[in-house]
Amino acid sequence: DVLLCCLLFADVVPYRAPFFVSEVLFQLREQCGDLLQRRGGLHIYTTLDISLQEKAERLLKDDGQNPVRGTPDEAGEAALVAIEPATGAVRVLVGGRDFSQSPYNRAVLAQRSPGRYGELSMHGRILS
Repeated sequence: DVLLCCLLFADVVPYRAPFFVSEVLFQLREQCGDLLQRRGGLHIYTTLDISLQEKAERLLKDDGQNPVRGTPDEAGEAALVAIEPATGAVRVLVGGRDFSQSPYNRAVLAQRSPGRYGELSMHGRILS
């Protein structure tokens, strides 16, 4: 609970890939519960590609500051998930434009349909 409180009200993000890491921590707590608090010392290995993750984070942040249409105030929020088709491995998970402004993870929690294929394809080309 202390960690979650710190994450929600921190002005500075405490670690890289905050949306991804926060989801991993949530899933660990859901699956392991009190075991984590009693034992600790875990080594967690994920499928995250930190280079792609940071490119995606910059892409969403830059798009919010310089939107194709409208002003930055009208840009709204966004999320981006990149999954490796052959394995299903999550390589990128960005749940919003700026974690320190809004830690709500839209990639995991939002009840909306994904964008059109053309939009997804464009983002894939930008990240490569």
